[in-house]
Amino acid sequence: MANLHLVTGYAGEEHITSNDQGSFNAALMGNGEFVLERGKQFAAQVISNNKVRIFDGDLLMQGRHIRLKENTYVDLFFENGMQGYKRTDLIAVRYEKDAITGVESASLVVIKGVPTEGVYVSAEKITGDILNGHALQNDTILYKVNFDGLGIQEPEKVFSTITTLETMKEEAFEEIRKKAERSIQVTLHADEWSGEAPPYSISFAIEDLADHNVEIVPIPDITEEQVQGFMDAQIMTGRIEKNTVTLKAYGEEKPSINLPVIAIIR
Repeated sequence: MANLHLVTGYAGEEHITSNDQGSFNAALMGNGEFVLERGKQFAAQVISNNKVRIFDGDLLMQGRHIRLKENTYVDLFFENGMQGYKRTDLIAVRYEKDAITGVESASLVVIKGVPTEGVYVSAEKITGDILNGHALQNDTILYKVNFDGLGIQEPEKVFSTITTLETMKEEAFEEIRKKAERSIQVTLHADEWSGEAPPYSISFAIEDLADHNVEIVPIPDITEEQVQGFMDAQIMTGRIEKNTVTLKAYGEEKPSINLPVIAIIR
């Protein structure tokens, strides 16, 4: 009998559990609790003094994927505030598991705080270890909602958001551009490489290049084919002379497709 669970394999019966998927999500994205960069990301809107609307979004809670479908919302209702008192309620996503049936569920809830005549005192959330402790309940807090007397205040966001790989790539390239004196996009045409054996060479002109360093990176929206071509070419910055950059490709074969790149001048 196998001593491992082949999760994504045919076993002749249903065998993939929420623990399997949760463990995978946590291994891939971390075992914390955060909103994903998709949809309206659980945006909040005050509708009245006792109602807040939460819009669609996706959440990972210790590996559990919880979703409010796009273009939908949930209205949450609060107890009215009290004249002369302050109160902090919480808007939370609550995970629950039935101890007998094992059925799991998630819902948006309001956790009422304690009214005080002085400073705001936040309500308390339920904390449980879903991944390792098989907790029956856990809360992920989305917003704090303060009441000052009868009036409700604008919800204060407290959750973290994890960006997509695409956004992280764009931010990385933007950071590179900020650190550079200037950047220029050029295309390394396949028919302009010279040499019969590696390293192959290609040159292009850039004005006022003397005494500068040049770094070559692919453009942000490069295609998969171009990424593979860039990697196979093993391109490195070679000779730098005034107004001319000469690159060398150390791959086994001469690049066979056009490669759009950014020359970053430092």
